[in-house]
Amino acid sequence: MEDIVKGGDLEKLVADSAALKEAVEGFMAMFDREVYDCILATDKVSSMFAAVIADRMGRCVVLSPEDVGKRRTIIMSDSLGDGKSLKECAERIESEGGEVLRIGCIVERKDEGARKSKIIRPYPFEALVEF
Repeated sequence: MEDIVKGGDLEKLVADSAALKEAVEGFMAMFDREVYDCILATDKVSSMFAAVIADRMGRCVVLSPEDVGKRRTIIMSDSLGDGKSLKECAERIESEGGEVLRIGCIVERKDEGARKSKIIRPYPFEALVEF
C-alpha cells in the first residue's frame, strides 16, 4: 500500500486487492475506539473507503458537512497537507451542531506542515501513510 500511495495515484489502492485490504484494516483500527454516527468523506477515494467502513460498522456516509446535522462524526480524507481544508470542514460540521471525533487520512504529506503548525490540533488525526 505504501508504494502505491507514495506513487501518487490513490485510486490504485482500490484496484489492488492487497492494498485495499490493508487500507480498510488500517481505517478500521483507526476508528474502532470511537463511538460515532457517520463518516464524512471529503473526496472521491476516501468516499470509497468510507462506504466500506460504514457498511462494516453499521454507520452511514455523508458527503457534505451541512448534511451531518447533530451527529458524532469521523472525517475521512485522501490526504492531509497544510490542514486548512480539513479544519474548515470540521468547523462547518460543528457550526451545524455536529461533533468531530477524529480525522483519518490515507496520506499525510509532512512537508506541507499540518502537524507542525497544529492547525487541526483540536481533532485527533491519523494517516495510513506518512511521507
